[in-house]
Amino acid sequence: MQRPNKQSAQKKVIRNRFLVIFCIAALASNASSQQRYGATINGTVVDQQGRPARASVTFTNPESIRGEGCWVKDTTVFTDSNGNFSLREHCGLSVRNVTLFVEPVIGFDGAQTPIRAPYWTSLRESEAKFSGLNLRLEGSKDVDLGLIPLKVNYRQIELAVLGKNGKPYFKSLDAWTKFVLIVRNANGIAVGSEALSTNDLENSVDLRRGVVLLALPEGAWTLELLKDWNDFDQRGRTVRYLARNNVSVKNGPIIQSSLSVR
Repeated sequence: MQRPNKQSAQKKVIRNRFLVIFCIAALASNASSQQRYGATINGTVVDQQGRPARASVTFTNPESIRGEGCWVKDTTVFTDSNGNFSLREHCGLSVRNVTLFVEPVIGFDGAQTPIRAPYWTSLRESEAKFSGLNLRLEGSKDVDLGLIPLKVNYRQIELAVLGKNGKPYFKSLDAWTKFVLIVRNANGIAVGSEALSTNDLENSVDLRRGVVLLALPEGAWTLELLKDWNDFDQRGRTVRYLARNNVSVKNGPIIQSSLSVR
């Protein structure tokens, strides 16, 4: 049996030491890449009079960091009776920009909400009150936002969908499943949509009157009734519509509006 010479033994020792150093460096690098950060975001939501408000707070990450192990325990949290909320997020990035959307808890039973946080990008970019609170989170530093005034208020609408004869256009609940609504802002930009599930039909539709209950933010909106989703293209344009009408949503009693199919 041939014995290894002294030079080859020294090479083996050096090689083994290099492997150990390499493994330690790899483990350290892996541990660094898996480092987690987390911040708690606190705040108090108030109404226009400065009183604590019942509100929902929706947290969003930009798409650019969603692959970085960024997540939040609850995407949407609700304020307590004092208007306070607390939200906990986690991320693999030490610095991240996130957005919070704050809106009142909608208390209209059965009302559908074509416009709802986190809102369409087109609405965020066109109207400041829908843009949300943009936050820069660093490391694991907690954030206290203090008092946050509500900027969005919802009102209830009874929307009648009528035919040429002035009677309900949809004659059955099954027909109401074809209801497709597009909402546009005062600039004609598509900012929301609505369709009805089986549960929605039971809670939101008055079949006898041909009415569906909606809740919309205060403002000026255009409502478009489509035959189906194929009439709305990827650029936010309506190819054709069955009916269209404008509605002004403001504080006051339930708003009566209608769409008449001709």
